[in-house]
Amino acid sequence: MGGRVVAVLYRLLLWLYPRRVRLNHGAEMVATVETEWSRRTSDGLRGIVGFVFWLVADIARSLPSQHIQRAARWIGVRSQRRGRQRHRSYLRWSERTGTALRDVRIAVRALLRSVEFSATAAVTLALAIGANTAVFSVVDRVLLRPLPYPESENLVVIRHPVPGYSAGEWGLSRAGYFYFKQNSRALQDLGVYRFPAVVLTGGGQPERVDAALITASVLSTLQVAPRLGRPISPDDDVPGAQPVVLLSHDLWMRRFGGDASIIGRTIVVDGFPEEVIGVMRRGFHFPLPSTHVWRPLRLDPNGRAINQHTYSAVGRLESGVTTEEALGELRAFVSRFTEEFPSAYSSAFMEESRFDVVVRQLLDDTVQNVRRALWIVLGTVAIVLLMACANVANLYLVRAEGRRREVALRTALGADRVHLLGHYLTESLVLATTAGIVGVGLAYIGVDLLIAFAPEGLPRIQEIGLDHRAVVIAGVLTVFSALFFGTFPLLRRSETNLTEDLKEGARSASPSRQRQRIRAGLVVSQVAMALLLLAASGLLFRSFLALKSVDLGFEPENVLTVRLSANRAQYPDVASRQRFFETARERLAELPMVSSVGMVWQMEIAGGASDNATGVADLPDGGETTQVIDTKFAGAGYFEAMGMRIVEGRFMERIDQDMAAPGAIITRAMAEEFWPGQSALGKRVRPLFRELPWHTVVGVIEDVRTEGIRKAPEPTVYFPYTAPSVPSMAFAIRATLPMSAIFPAVQREVSAIDPDVPLAEVATMERIVADDMASTTFTLSLLGLAAVMALVLGAVGIYGVVSYMVSQRTPEIGIRLALGARATQVGGMVLSHTMRLVLLGIGVGVGAALASNRVVNAVLFGVRPTDPATFLAVCLVLVGVAALAGYFPARRASRVDPVEALRAE
Repeated sequence: MGGRVVAVLYRLLLWLYPRRVRLNHGAEMVATVETEWSRRTSDGLRGIVGFVFWLVADIARSLPSQHIQRAARWIGVRSQRRGRQRHRSYLRWSERTGTALRDVRIAVRALLRSVEFSATAAVTLALAIGANTAVFSVVDRVLLRPLPYPESENLVVIRHPVPGYSAGEWGLSRAGYFYFKQNSRALQDLGVYRFPAVVLTGGGQPERVDAALITASVLSTLQVAPRLGRPISPDDDVPGAQPVVLLSHDLWMRRFGGDASIIGRTIVVDGFPEEVIGVMRRGFHFPLPSTHVWRPLRLDPNGRAINQHTYSAVGRLESGVTTEEALGELRAFVSRFTEEFPSAYSSAFMEESRFDVVVRQLLDDTVQNVRRALWIVLGTVAIVLLMACANVANLYLVRAEGRRREVALRTALGADRVHLLGHYLTESLVLATTAGIVGVGLAYIGVDLLIAFAPEGLPRIQEIGLDHRAVVIAGVLTVFSALFFGTFPLLRRSETNLTEDLKEGARSASPSRQRQRIRAGLVVSQVAMALLLLAASGLLFRSFLALKSVDLGFEPENVLTVRLSANRAQYPDVASRQRFFETARERLAELPMVSSVGMVWQMEIAGGASDNATGVADLPDGGETTQVIDTKFAGAGYFEAMGMRIVEGRFMERIDQDMAAPGAIITRAMAEEFWPGQSALGKRVRPLFRELPWHTVVGVIEDVRTEGIRKAPEPTVYFPYTAPSVPSMAFAIRATLPMSAIFPAVQREVSAIDPDVPLAEVATMERIVADDMASTTFTLSLLGLAAVMALVLGAVGIYGVVSYMVSQRTPEIGIRLALGARATQVGGMVLSHTMRLVLLGIGVGVGAALASNRVVNAVLFGVRPTDPATFLAVCLVLVGVAALAGYFPARRASRVDPVEALRAE
């Protein structure tokens, strides 16, 4: 595995060589690298480090020479025309290049002489560069790259905010879609869609897949075409047209084996035969990453206008038109809705709902839920990189103190500041390049891990991968790191005393105050950055605990959920579908391991609720009203299966599903909003999307978080599932055995009823709740990992500074002990120096954390960004770790032998 990764990375590096070299010698060079890897890795970690330095040295030796030879041939031709001056310039350049190569070889030998230092610094930098490269790859693909459509910056989504009714946004209505499409000059094209699931049967096991009902203009708006066949045409998109279907590339390969003859064939979709007219290109999954089937929506432009906003919209702006200009035009259209569609948009509705329109770029709309979290994670790993650079800079300063005699000797032999700077920078570049190569390899693995553990629904996840842009960023970070810590050893150059430094005992001389301040400043900055990351991860951890403790309104433990779909071919009317669902519920309830079974159209958390116009009667003043309320459709047994709690009345029963005398269940929030201080039992409600009778409230339950854990419960009404005509229902099955033991029995019972009905959306309620928290868990995991790395780097930095201070002050400590100082006093002196640095860093870090609290506030839940308990805990952790890091050098200082210390001096 390691050899393959090394070969892949080296092939990427070969692009740095001239094309002639790649073609003639590329395979031989890769084989040499693989052989060298196999030979050296048998020595363990030391061999791997030796291989990395060998590879860097080989590239540093061969890469410039190959380009020099290429340039020489070019210069040779040019020199015949331009004379000896050009040739002399080439010779000077060649001489400088040779000098640089010599410096690289010297740097490699110097680093190999200090393997422990080199390995520690390289690993520290490689982890930081790898983390930054991996996270940048995700941010780049998700946030920075344009969408994979032509001129994607002109693609927009259009929605209707209704702040008077809901915090969310509505889609377009059928009438609004046709009005916008026919009259807008700002929009080049406009399409609408819905995304129901469908069941594929025939040619294998029945399968439920996500699908999209689209107008023909959706594909023309996106400017995409099928890989095979033809797109949905306007002739396909009219009521009564021949049924046709488009397949995704993935579904075509998986279910139909990539057979090109699928075009023109008929497949069974929801029990009806439909002609396959095309296969979309690989990677196209609009509007959801899981969409695999597209069918024409077939809206009737002459139908009666109704106030039903169920269609998502995507539009393409005319060239040169901005979103603000398009918004102004569409707002003017909306203001005329009352005149154009008086039966659907009354003046009272427009005023009460504050009906409006928004135009938003498709990219912004796609990534708006993850933008803040991804930027936070990228900023976090950037701070880790700064801490790693600070740590390596500290190591370099320690190493520079031991090389003072070498520097003095170089100076005595004529080396000036420029030559010394070049020497140190060459060494730091070799070290950083080694770390950068290893970091890119770690990023290659890290991207796969990020994708594997990314929360479900992360937009554009199928596009994420390591590419040349990420490698360029890794190169930039490598150069930055080398410049950051490579210049520190020369900060004392102006104070060098050649006579003292050339003595054998010069290595015991005390460092300058300037270097002491620099080292202390690096430690203070590390502590401050560590506190910043620990505070962010601590606040997010408190949010995670708050989410875990939220009262959901139901008990998710021991509940299995599964969706059953009754296709319209086998179950053509409402009565037959209802009989199928009731039969399935009864058969599942008879299983010995099942305690209760119920069904609902949209499952809690995962499915949410529908905002529907609802009539509410028997108000305290005796009147009635119409409000947009969260609506769900459930059956008898559902509330017991979900473990919901009754407040008043009873749960829904079979008798309540009879439309002759239907019953309904409402939540406590709805009861308190419409009948405060009264009993809601016996009051009447009804859904207004169809001509349905009034439903009597038979029970009030505790509030349920139907639309996610983060969203506070809203007034909700549960109508019987018999009210709408729905082709599928989600079943909640509460059992006494593990879920793995229940599923085979459920599958067996459903197959006995109808073998063509697939089991879809199989999940436990605990899993659904965990998936809803996945974004927070993912961000917390990355922040926590970065915080741990920061804490370790901070502790290492503190230990290094204090340990070096003790070694430099050993003679002073020996004198103090010889004059009668107690060991505890000496240890206290060292610890007090440590704690002064730590407390200063904590002060700076707290200020930085408070100044940046707006950044993390958007991802917090149930905790303030200035939470004092979190900051106190973080400060105590830092103080404890710092005290532990300073304890061992202090203990060593307290045990110094005065005689040995003075003799060494």
